Amino acid sequence: MPWDRAFIGSRINRFFADRLREVRLLALADAVPLLRRAADAPPFQATAYPGEPLPPINDRHALIRDPRPPYALFEYWEADYACVKRRRQAGQIGNTVGALAGEYVLSASGVLCCAQSGELIVHRRSPRSDTYPGGLHIIGGAVCPTVDGRTCDETPAQTIVREVAEETGLAVQLSGATPLLVAAEFRTGFFLLGFLDVQVTGQALLTMQDSWEGRALRVPLAHLEDLLLGRGAYAGHRWVPSGMVHVLVWLALGAGGHAVGKEGCSAPELFDGVMTCLEQLAPSQCERLFAPADGRTESK
Repeated sequence: MPWDRAFIGSRINRFFADRLREVRLLALADAVPLLRRAADAPPFQATAYPGEPLPPINDRHALIRDPRPPYALFEYWEADYACVKRRRQAGQIGNTVGALAGEYVLSASGVLCCAQSGELIVHRRSPRSDTYPGGLHIIGGAVCPTVDGRTCDETPAQTIVREVAEETGLAVQLSGATPLLVAAEFRTGFFLLGFLDVQVTGQALLTMQDSWEGRALRVPLAHLEDLLLGRGAYAGHRWVPSGMVHVLVWLALGAGGHAVGKEGCSAPELFDGVMTCLEQLAPSQCERLFAPADGRTESK
């Protein structure tokens, strides 16, 4: 039986927000929030800084300010990636572990699962990624109001479909019953809308491919405990903390009814067991399990 949502949030946040100071789970929702351009949003202009070239891919992202519950509507304005990078480096985006004041980059992500093959699809980020290089993550990315120069007012659901296609080559469709995770990633300033059960067909998996952003990995659901705790064949893998949060919440809510973990172990029981192991980790063990945001080894 799935865990109570308030209990899930409390337990996740004691470890990932209060201890790791990485990501805070804010809500578990059943409806996708609406997006609306802010009435006072400045006209978009491509950002150029003296002496700095524009990034090769300089997509426009949706930025939001001071997100507050019930997280049903987000007003946003557009900034290109060059602006996002500069504002992140200056501490103007994210970096708030307590009150969620300030600016965030709105993003959407999805926990991809194939019921036919009994596999979870995760993403190993490129070692050249600006944030959490080489870390294990789920599939997702920034909500882009404008894509390839076209204004499309992209919704979070459309973001997932686009990001999955870009990062894995897979085509997916979202069900209206997919539960939604709402969270804030402090170091990068991403405000996360996570779709917790995105189905992929076995036939589609045959077309899965890598991209410049990283490599897609197929993980048997029976191996999830080893994957999450960096054991066995997954020793040495380091997680993006928010990626692990998505998978853990998916388990806590019942994993969409999929059989996971070892025989006789339910998804909520696997959540409980993995959280117990995480809560007992020494600081040095946390460093080995989780990837630093900028790829450098951080001293404690």
